[in-house]
Amino acid sequence: MCLAEAWEEVSPGEESFSLFRCLACGCFRVGQEMIAEGDRYQRYYADGSAQRVSGLFDLLWRGFRRQKARRILKRSPAGARICDIGCERGELLHLLKENGCRVYGTQLSRTAARFARERYGIEVFVGELTAAPFAQGGFDAALMINVLEHLPEPERYLRQVHRILRPGGSFWCEVPNGDSWTARWTGKRWLHHDPEHHLWTFGRDNLYRFLRRCGFVVEEAFHVSWEHGPFGCVQSWLNGLPGPRDRLFGFVRNGWTGTWKERFMTGLHLLFLAGLGLPACLVSLMEGLLGNGQVVLVRARKA
Repeated sequence: MCLAEAWEEVSPGEESFSLFRCLACGCFRVGQEMIAEGDRYQRYYADGSAQRVSGLFDLLWRGFRRQKARRILKRSPAGARICDIGCERGELLHLLKENGCRVYGTQLSRTAARFARERYGIEVFVGELTAAPFAQGGFDAALMINVLEHLPEPERYLRQVHRILRPGGSFWCEVPNGDSWTARWTGKRWLHHDPEHHLWTFGRDNLYRFLRRCGFVVEEAFHVSWEHGPFGCVQSWLNGLPGPRDRLFGFVRNGWTGTWKERFMTGLHLLFLAGLGLPACLVSLMEGLLGNGQVVLVRARKA
């Protein structure tokens, strides 16, 4: 993120993946085999429904999207033109559209893009933002919600976001915060050092510097995230137990799957989740109120 070339490996020999930290700015690079992005994100969403989470968790997910939509609408002009880059299956854009915004999205997953078009009537470009036919200065706001950490070339994307925003337009960017207390305490066990999907982990300060370098002025940051914080605490703590990492997150994604032994272990982890839920909420709230939550949502302005 800072263009330096000095890295150190974090806890070499632990876990099944490598993690490197920049000695200059502190951002993290996840060492993983590069999977073709189209293939990776085609598998990211379920066929047909394009769901990323199952059952009750999908209802919670929608509630979190409503909260985010209210926050964006409060700070957007009436009838704003908004582009959501990596728009999932269009639920956030749908909520903005219901409130009078003109919305567009981009997606790498054909399944998710088709769902957004057919269910919500949202225009979604399938492919990289850099290939999308968006006019310069054509949007009042751009959203990149938990996308930047997935990108092989994040600066290239941010330069393109800068291009498609009007002068003074808003850029909403949410990423996991590798400087949070939970991230520091749990190291490579932290949920958001996701070796299957994430390439980078930003910290709060290096994210701000990165945005400034790409032509944005940070105006607000939100650190309390009930969507990611408490669950991130519990899953990161449980990743210290023997067995595959992110077992609970696998259950959230896929429900009850696997052999009877795997289901039994998942049941045990769900019991741990029930017991650790309150402490996780308190830790997450404290991190957020002190401006260092596990996830940071930034509202920046095109300079």
